[in-house]
Amino acid sequence: MIVSHCDIEVNIKKAPKMSIEEKIKQLGKKFPQLPKPSLWEKYDKKRYYFNKKVGGQDNTFFIDFTEINNPQLLLKQNTVWYSTYPDRIEIQNFLRQQTSSKKKLIPKASSEFYQVDTVKLGKIYCYKIEITGGKIQKIGGKLAYRLRSQFGGHWKFTEFTILSNNFIDDEKLNSFLEQLWSDENETFSNLTKIYYIKNKSLPPKALADFSASFLSHKFRRGIFKILEKYDKQEKELKIRKELNIRGWNINNDPAISLSVNSNIYYENTIDIFKAQLKTKDDLIGFEVIDIGLTHKGKITGFSGILKDHRNRLLKITSKEIIKQRIIDAPDNELVLSIDNKYDYVASSLHPIVTTGNAHYFKINTVNLMKNLTLSPIQRTRIEKEVISLFKQFISMNYNSETKPELFKLGEDIGFHEMLKFKDGTTHSSDEFVIRNIKNHGIYQLSQRFEGNKSLQIVFIIAALYERWSEFYDNLRAQLSSLGFLPQLTSVIKIEDFDRLSIEKKLTSIQKDKYDIIVAILPESQNKDRIYEIFKSSLFNLEIMESQFIFENTIVSKLKYALANVTLGILAKTGNIPYILANPLKFADYFVGIDISREKKSSLKGSQNFLAMARFYGRDGTFANYEIHEDKIEGETVPKIILEKIFAKQEFQNKIIMIHRDGYFRGSEVKDLQEIGEKSNIQFQFVEVIKRNSPRLFGGSNNEYTNPVRNQIFYLSEREAIIINNKITGNKTSKPIRVRTFGENVKLNDAILSVMSLRMMHFGTTKTPKLPVTISFSDRISGFARRGIKPPNKSGRIPWWY
Repeated sequence: MIVSHCDIEVNIKKAPKMSIEEKIKQLGKKFPQLPKPSLWEKYDKKRYYFNKKVGGQDNTFFIDFTEINNPQLLLKQNTVWYSTYPDRIEIQNFLRQQTSSKKKLIPKASSEFYQVDTVKLGKIYCYKIEITGGKIQKIGGKLAYRLRSQFGGHWKFTEFTILSNNFIDDEKLNSFLEQLWSDENETFSNLTKIYYIKNKSLPPKALADFSASFLSHKFRRGIFKILEKYDKQEKELKIRKELNIRGWNINNDPAISLSVNSNIYYENTIDIFKAQLKTKDDLIGFEVIDIGLTHKGKITGFSGILKDHRNRLLKITSKEIIKQRIIDAPDNELVLSIDNKYDYVASSLHPIVTTGNAHYFKINTVNLMKNLTLSPIQRTRIEKEVISLFKQFISMNYNSETKPELFKLGEDIGFHEMLKFKDGTTHSSDEFVIRNIKNHGIYQLSQRFEGNKSLQIVFIIAALYERWSEFYDNLRAQLSSLGFLPQLTSVIKIEDFDRLSIEKKLTSIQKDKYDIIVAILPESQNKDRIYEIFKSSLFNLEIMESQFIFENTIVSKLKYALANVTLGILAKTGNIPYILANPLKFADYFVGIDISREKKSSLKGSQNFLAMARFYGRDGTFANYEIHEDKIEGETVPKIILEKIFAKQEFQNKIIMIHRDGYFRGSEVKDLQEIGEKSNIQFQFVEVIKRNSPRLFGGSNNEYTNPVRNQIFYLSEREAIIINNKITGNKTSKPIRVRTFGENVKLNDAILSVMSLRMMHFGTTKTPKLPVTISFSDRISGFARRGIKPPNKSGRIPWWY
């Protein structure tokens, strides 16, 4: 373990552990017939095996390291057995028994994580800053940039401290601070002090962040040359590889991760591209990259026109290519705020093409995704080239060989992919669920269908005008096979998609003449807008039970479409198709919370907040939804919204595990703890972070594959990365990160809940990546914030499928 301090480094060396390879080499001296260490396969945590037929000779080796200082070897060559075990017959029988049972071998796993040898970084100095207002992260980040420009060396703001490999005394720092105050920029107006701290111990995360930043900067040219080899050009689009190096604390050791991503950016800059938009406000949310291809961010607002910012931008900009754009640009050119931190002139930024904005560039999203995806082999090939640049700073890669204790499978913590049906039988979630419902029954039928299984359907035809009846016939046959008696009570054809025309047509629906509304919608560029109009119009009529499907899904994936619509109909009409075969006993409710705020172009003024919560029971069944909103000043989520979510009497005196979609913000955890104390609710806090987690791989050397589903890699006692879905095709699986807070929640329980509740989606027959508690939560709460929500703030119909 390496304990680093500012100004000092203490290297505490552990007693060296003998590797498996060294142990096998030792045995090789006694048994010359042993194969090379690299050829051994892991059988379980303590045993390794090798089996190979060479010519006419059959070799079987079995090594047991249960007794570390006394490894046991079993060797069979053809029919002759050799053994160092006390009882050769017993171990022979044991080996035959284990082999005949075909016990599953522990799969090899590796990762994008690397342990850093921070001693090789040299001396690191610590500086503290004091402020009277503003956000310390924003001020610290910009200050580190200015310090690097002024004094050279490498500077990084992390963990509320600025780290550098350059020593600057307090006198020079004070002089520099006075210079900052004299600038027109108000960023540093609340910065009151910068000073050097001697002998301050650094946490592993701070060392890791500095390492990641240092290596990125030191080897930036070499990294650029490697990535450039894999870039492609298609007309006005540049498909560019990008490397993200991040710092991590992995079980109290500093580490970094290397992740390769693909970006597609438009060759024209924002000043030219904006002519294609209706208003400049359409730029808000666009991802961009600077013309030097080094800084990527998101447009969050407008700082004004260049006439008012030219001198300031020229002073703080160090890149010559961007300085020249500032000099050449006209006075009225827009100055854009990126991530609410940095200002750029519009002509110095390229727009990045994403699936969300591809229509602006007239790009097919399917083709877009093909250019963005990388296979495990492609990804690891690039990462290995990069690692070779700074291998002197790397101690090891985290994988199942170097750190086997950090890699587990779901089955190791009690997870089983099994669902339970009406007849009490359990079946794998990987099996076709409609077939299992047909053969084993709907777990719990809605009261409305007890004694009368007539299912009244209203069909809305907004596409496939000539073929809809074919789809309905297939749907009717599938529902009939599950024991229902489908009845088509009315058909409404809609060809005009303005709100007035749609609402006029929908008013013909009679409340007592339907159990479910099924709508076929057209595939078009504005299909999301059409969906919103239909959904909100039905809500205005107090119609909750509706199921939508787009025409392309029916045309290209009929079996999949039928199964999904059928499952959705079952759930929305009050049925429970199946439950978890293994209930989650460590909490009474599992609640997914997503809190969305209205996007604004500035940080001032009030914001609309909306909180969406979905409650599920121990067996995975849906219990309740809550939607509450408010308007407040500033950034803090109001406590009153959280109080409304958990106000029901049935939630009191319960254990509730919260799945937060992303990170808990501000005082959310503290507010919920206070609510829990008041209502006697024991909350368990779990963050489910679905984006930007470093990847895991299966296989090794040059045969990397996707990891098996349910693979776990433990970052600490509170945090893990898991593979929660199956991946097919030429792409790499995207893990999710699970993180816990507080002493009353176990990490394995949190992982178990995330894995189990992914099986409880009644909107799709394919098992998604996210648990049902938060799946599509940002999209759902976004709809709700725009008014597309049911009339009741609370209810038991899962209207979002």
